[in-house]
Amino acid sequence: MLPSAERLRRQSLFERAYKARMVINADAFSLYVVPRRPSPGKSLLPLAGFVVGKKVSKSSCVRNRIKRQLRESYRLVRRSFELNQLYALVFVIHPQALHMTWGQLNGALLSSLERAKKKYCSNLKA
Repeated sequence: MLPSAERLRRQSLFERAYKARMVINADAFSLYVVPRRPSPGKSLLPLAGFVVGKKVSKSSCVRNRIKRQLRESYRLVRRSFELNQLYALVFVIHPQALHMTWGQLNGALLSSLERAKKKYCSNLKA
């Protein structure tokens, strides 16, 4: 389970991520990124939120299962990426994720985090 200190909960932060339009698209999900304001000496992991709409599946059991799978995949790899320059990550899960295996989901997550790191973390070093 993802520690409480690393979970994104406030609605205002979700809205801020959507408005920023810093997004990485994959088959399984879209990853919205909110950059962190520069502050020297802090090495914090970003807050992570996972969203599955009712259009993906009417069954809450199915929606919760896919969120748990993606959350666990993120938990296992979050420390291997240097994402401390990012404040929040919002994963909006698409219907294709329901038909993917664990390995495919994990691969999509790894490639999306790598792309987000290249695209958004390098621009923030000022």
